[in-house]
Order: sequence, then C-alpha cells, then structure tokens
Amino acid sequence: MTNKERYNELCNLDKSIPIFQQHWWLELVCKGNWDVIIDKNKEKVNGVLPYYIKKEVGLDSIGMPLLTQFMNPILMYPQNQKNSKKLQFEKKVIQNLYKALPKVALIKQTWNSSCRNWLPLYWLNFSQSTRYSYIIDDLSDLDLVFSNFETKIRGDIRKAKKNVEVKKTNDSNILYEQVFNTFSRKGLAMPYSKELIKDIVSNCVKLSQGKIYYAKDIDENIHAAIFVVWDKNKAYYLLGGGDLIYRNSGATSLLLWNAIQELSLKVNCFDFEGSMINEVERFVRGFGTKQIGLNSISKIFSKRYFALDSIYRFKKLFLNKSK
Repeated sequence: MTNKERYNELCNLDKSIPIFQQHWWLELVCKGNWDVIIDKNKEKVNGVLPYYIKKEVGLDSIGMPLLTQFMNPILMYPQNQKNSKKLQFEKKVIQNLYKALPKVALIKQTWNSSCRNWLPLYWLNFSQSTRYSYIIDDLSDLDLVFSNFETKIRGDIRKAKKNVEVKKTNDSNILYEQVFNTFSRKGLAMPYSKELIKDIVSNCVKLSQGKIYYAKDIDENIHAAIFVVWDKNKAYYLLGGGDLIYRNSGATSLLLWNAIQELSLKVNCFDFEGSMINEVERFVRGFGTKQIGLNSISKIFSKRYFALDSIYRFKKLFLNKSK
C-alpha cells in the first residue's frame, strides 16, 4: 500500500481533517502531482504531511496548489500529554516530516491557523512570514453577527434585497463567468481553468460540501456569484465575482450573508479566507471579522533557484515601474 492509499484511509476515518487536506481535494487540485509523508512509530502514525510538487522558475519545488488555503503537518497527539511533552512531540514529528521530503529547489507552504508552532523548522533554517485570513468565529447568534457588520455592509445587503433575488445552482459556468469578469476588470489573467472550477464544484456538491449562490435581477441579469465550501468545522468563501455594471448593487454582500445564515446550521465558523490585497481585505473586514494569522514557511535549497528568482523579481519590479 502506498502512502497516498494509507492517507486516503486516514481521511475516510478522520473527518476532522480540513477539506483542503482531504485526499479527494488534493487529487483534484494537484492533478496527481502530490504525495504524502507519514511519520510512524512501528504501526502508530505520529503525523502526516501532504505536499504538492510544482515548477518554480523551471525547477522542481514544493508549493501551494490553486484554490487551497493551506497545507500543513497533521499530528496525531498521544492522549493526556503535558504541555512540555506536547512541544517535544511537535518538534520531533514536524522535523521528521520535513526532513523526509524529496530534494527540491524550494519548499514553501502556508499552514492552517491552528498549526502555530513553526519553531521546529526554524531550527532547520526555514523562514517564516505571516499571511492573514478573516473569520467570524461564532455563528450561534445571527442577530449579533449582523449587528457587527459595518454600516456600509448592512446597507448594501438591504439595498440588494430590493433589487435582486438570491438563487442556488450547481452550474459552474455561472460562477466561472463572474470570477472571470472580476479578474478581467482588474486587468489580470484568469488563474483558474474552467475545468478546474467545474471539477471542484461537482465534487463538493456530490459530497454535500459546497454550494454556488448567485444574485439575479428581474431582467435575468446576474449581478454576482460566490462559491462556498465547508468541512466538519468551518465554512470557507472560496471564490466569488461579479459584473462590473452591477458592482455597486450590494449583491456580493447579500450572497455572503445568505451563505452565512444557511451554513450556521452546519458549522460555527465562517472563514472569508482573507487576502493580502488592500481592496479585498477592506471588504471582508467589513463583516465584523476577526483577523487570524497563518504561518507561511519556506526554505531555498538551490543557489540556481535563488539567482533565477532574483532576476525574475528584478524584471517584475522594473516592468511595474516603467508602466
């Protein structure tokens, strides 16, 4: 039995493993270019580490697949550990997992917010930076959740209710078109293929772990669409977009509010996934969210990668300045 087969068995048994690290999700987004390290003591599994192989400046690297918020070690802690023993266990298992990874030019992964202790990798000469996500961590009182929204978000929701109707669909084309519209409006290339979005939507819907919401007016014009996925513990705002003509209709805010209300029956936490982009951060912050940090760990192993990456960054900086 391969490590991937063993990991599939583990995912089938342990439903607490987040959606982005489930075997079926990795099969979809990595297109087979992934594997998993398993650290064992005899037959007892201490921890696992899924990883994705990709090309960076033409060299094999371990990185993040598209539409995947995090990939990190999953540890199976012994019961009733004292804190000192827990930290000792984390150091040993995390180091074992990363030392067992294949030789590549670069390792770069973003960890789940619950995976905080990157110190064992500091001792292996890894670097760390922080990315941010934004969550509503208690959906038990929806009136309180709504009252914590900024005035503008509440106003957009009320305005949109008068002009559009919220619908649900399994048609990934509706979602793709609205996401494409948003990237096009910003002058950016669409990073996700229609096939990838279709595969993710169809599998999430089949497993009852995803839903598309869209807003349509009386003339059948679609203002915006969002796609939300969830697992046992959290719901995630994975994708969204809208038509430039209806950018100020408030439709996206209304769609998110509908998703939050419905999914509060399944989970108690809604993750907007945040962004390092100022405009996006400002929008999701308006929902009264709590900011959480995610460790982004990295290590360069190749001098050639370092040189090529430096040239690439210099060219990008030069081109941006010349525009």
